[in-house]
Amino acid sequence: MAGRPRKSIAQKAADGDTRKLGALRHQEAIDAAFVARRGRPPLPHSLQEIELDRKASAKQMAAELRRERARVHYGYLVDQLEADGLLCPADNGILEGMAWTYASQMECYEAGEFGKALELNKRYAQDTNLVGLNESARARIPKPTNPQMTAMDLGLADGLPDEDQPSIQ
Repeated sequence: MAGRPRKSIAQKAADGDTRKLGALRHQEAIDAAFVARRGRPPLPHSLQEIELDRKASAKQMAAELRRERARVHYGYLVDQLEADGLLCPADNGILEGMAWTYASQMECYEAGEFGKALELNKRYAQDTNLVGLNESARARIPKPTNPQMTAMDLGLADGLPDEDQPSIQ
């Protein structure tokens, strides 16, 4: 490609129209651009609890145990990402897959199938790159230049001497 690289729609919106002509020319593209919203995704259907009757087979019981492990791990992942401010409902499929991989990996460890468990561990490690759960992935995520304090941070800072008191920006 010859010449300068093209600017993204977000960059064009941030720069504004320098020529003062066609101020709304890129508005459609800006409105249509996908922006991942932050928030807690709903629990995936595959992880929702199933009521087993007393006649449930051993296979059904094992499947429900795997589902329970996956559900607990899914909750752990969601809590961690939410605390770091990285949680997005669009990541739900990746998180669901990670939870099932973890549950299968634990099952392999218990059965003594260490080779299969190691393969699952590698797959799990690759998935952590996708959602920012490992240190190298978090290093690539831009840090806010002006972090906002949460109510909990302010409450904890309340007992500090006056010169150490943080201010709300």
